[in-house]
Amino acid sequence: MLWLARELCRMGENLKLEPILERLNKTVQVGKSAKVRREQAKQAYGVKKEVRLRGDIHYVLFDDVWTTGSSMRAAAEVMRNAGACKISALVLMSNDYVES
Repeated sequence: MLWLARELCRMGENLKLEPILERLNKTVQVGKSAKVRREQAKQAYGVKKEVRLRGDIHYVLFDDVWTTGSSMRAAAEVMRNAGACKISALVLMSNDYVES
């Protein structure tokens, strides 16, 4: 995903690539139910200590696959709690996930 983010920043004006989130754990989501994914994702991300998010900047989250959206939602929530107001998401692929 980093290559895509770099290319988009290179093509646009006033775009800056700055990794602001860090993984707090290495929990694997593959094969888990939507409920388990949501719970795991809530504990998975944090804003890097050296980063200060601002309410006047528009942030874009990148992810490769959207299955249940748990990871993206959790990352956005962490960012909102740290001061971000405008957050968009860009995903390469979507999986037609049906919760069983």
